[in-house]
Amino acid sequence: MVQRRLVCTVCLEADLDIEKCKWSNPLKQDEGYAPPVKKRTQSHAAASGAYGAWKSNGWVLHCPKGHLLPPESDEREMLIMGLFGESAAGKTAFLKAMVRQLDIEGALEDLGIFGRLAPAFKQTYKDEYLNNNEPTHPVYDAPRKPVIMELTIEGREINLLIFDSSGEEGETDSKAHEQWKFAPVADALLFFAPPATLGDLPESVRQRGGNATQTPEGTRNKFQEVLTVAESNDRSDSPRRKGVLPIFVLSKADQLAHATGFPEGLLSSRRHSGRTVRDIMGDINRETPQLLDFVRMGGGDSLLRKVLSFNGIGRCMTVSGTGTDDGSTGSGSSVRTGASDRCLDALLMVLWERGFLRVVAR
Repeated sequence: MVQRRLVCTVCLEADLDIEKCKWSNPLKQDEGYAPPVKKRTQSHAAASGAYGAWKSNGWVLHCPKGHLLPPESDEREMLIMGLFGESAAGKTAFLKAMVRQLDIEGALEDLGIFGRLAPAFKQTYKDEYLNNNEPTHPVYDAPRKPVIMELTIEGREINLLIFDSSGEEGETDSKAHEQWKFAPVADALLFFAPPATLGDLPESVRQRGGNATQTPEGTRNKFQEVLTVAESNDRSDSPRRKGVLPIFVLSKADQLAHATGFPEGLLSSRRHSGRTVRDIMGDINRETPQLLDFVRMGGGDSLLRKVLSFNGIGRCMTVSGTGTDDGSTGSGSSVRTGASDRCLDALLMVLWERGFLRVVAR
């Protein structure tokens, strides 16, 4: 039987055994464990049929502690991404652009990658993101809920869970561990650093519009807090840590269009149509040295080293076309230039590193 990663999004218990998970039926107000017809020796197809019969009768899967698991968790593989950075660093704008590119634009369909918001989550997403232009608010009394997207790649179905953290979170060690409980089980950690965090850039570039609130020191401290939490849960030397992809995200790159030394090609659209996954990954790999040189020249070397110190691997990317600090800050930024489709670079990187794209790359 194919072993699928199963994580509860509430208690964040990782690598759950589906045979120990509970099935509950709200209509019958009843609960139980896995269907008795499921045996370890059965094929995945046979087990799926047994689960399907239960689901058709209104039974839904919960973790052993009783928390509802993401849709079709018994069938779908799971991928978890966490977004981190100071307030108004561009995290929520990045998330909204990513959802739009996958769910509305179908930007990766030529590559055999199809994505949509999980139907059960659409109204929540509309209420919390589309109808709200404020930065993400910190959570205190409840765990951070992820945005859930459903991906299909050559018949493989994946639940993509994206945790959009608030810049105000992590004020103390205890709060950081509680608010970022998802960090130790994430497959990818995205660290957002807008131009204001590159201390050696001219002030006119760092503070364009005068609305940027981030600082090099504040962002460096935030990154360290996240890494401390992510390294918990006996992850320091585990294979799981080695499999995590840290990504340094130079956000609000629109502001760098005329900055000395910035590779302006990074603001051009990422063409997905009529190309292969290998073509696009090749472009990303060729652009990376230029981007790294610029970030270091701009004073961001300590931020880069902080991100890459997690496990010795990592990626670097830019985000543009999702708003700058010329108008308002955060997800409500009024200016839209650049190439918002490059927000999908992060997803492609993670899917590639985790082996999901090997089949479509051939």
